[in-house]
Amino acid sequence: MARYDVSEERCAEWCWPKVVTRSLSPAERINAESDAKVSRSLSIAERINAESDAKARLALAKPFVWMHVPKVGTTMVNIFYNHPGICPLAPDGIRMPENSTTPDTDLFIMYPPLKFCLRGFPVSFPLEVQAQHLPYEQRFPRWQGHIVAMFRQPEQRLMSDYYDSNWRQYHAWWYTFPPPRDAHHFAVELQGCVTKTLARKTDEEKNPCLGPHSPPPTKSESALALWRLREGFAFVGIQEKWALSVCLFHAKFAGDCKAAELSGARLGYRRNSTKTGYDLTPLRGFRDKSDGRLYVQARRIFFADLRRFGVSAEKCAEWCWPPTVEPSTEEAATEETATEEPQTEER
Repeated sequence: MARYDVSEERCAEWCWPKVVTRSLSPAERINAESDAKVSRSLSIAERINAESDAKARLALAKPFVWMHVPKVGTTMVNIFYNHPGICPLAPDGIRMPENSTTPDTDLFIMYPPLKFCLRGFPVSFPLEVQAQHLPYEQRFPRWQGHIVAMFRQPEQRLMSDYYDSNWRQYHAWWYTFPPPRDAHHFAVELQGCVTKTLARKTDEEKNPCLGPHSPPPTKSESALALWRLREGFAFVGIQEKWALSVCLFHAKFAGDCKAAELSGARLGYRRNSTKTGYDLTPLRGFRDKSDGRLYVQARRIFFADLRRFGVSAEKCAEWCWPPTVEPSTEEAATEETATEEPQTEER
């Protein structure tokens, strides 16, 4: 080095190219950030929303995985069975038996999904297993981007579960325990059902909503559930807006709407005379905070998709809703503002 008079300083003068370091302009920063976003791989959910063709979106979303929470949208199976791209061999206009205590199970017995819904659902996780109320904490990484679900106002869901004399002892308040003292006791013990379904670590075959003595979701579980809802769902519907949800499903994933799909929400016992829901007075002001936050987020996703795929009550009446089927009372009351952003409610 000494013989040839080489040093870092001299090399920097005549050999090494000069590197100009300067801060980027605002326009350059915007372009750089945009390039970085484009360069990263998109999630399945993002790819679905970015795709312009409905049939292509359907191909990306399949196989579907249905997250079925107790008392939320069992009749979603009617949507699956009436979609030719999901259950191509199912009879036209098929629907669950209404007078059965296990309508989804009876439908699966008559028309086995593995036979009638070719490639619509994973063979390793078939629809009849999805219909059970199973946890997704461990399943989520495997099926991220393929999950579909309906969401329901949390206190209405709790009251529906409380009044369900047939199944409450199996999917809510386990029959080996003394019955709940009242609706308030029931709700306090079983709050956070949807949050637990998405984020609580439990046995893979155990219903995460089963109680009593199930602690409320932690802050970390609530945060994880919110993130998974934002990032991992191919479709989010709202039970209180069933007709719009059906229309949105077909706008997003093609296929014609059928009357059998629009008879969605089965009315439970003790709903009030206007059919707008259960009287919440027995809850004595209780609010399910963690599931409330999830419900607000689900509504945001739902309303964003209405805008993204051009869905409104007026357009659905033109091409989706048969003239003989009218939206529910809840739907009709909000049709004119169907594309408005919901108000954030702290629970």
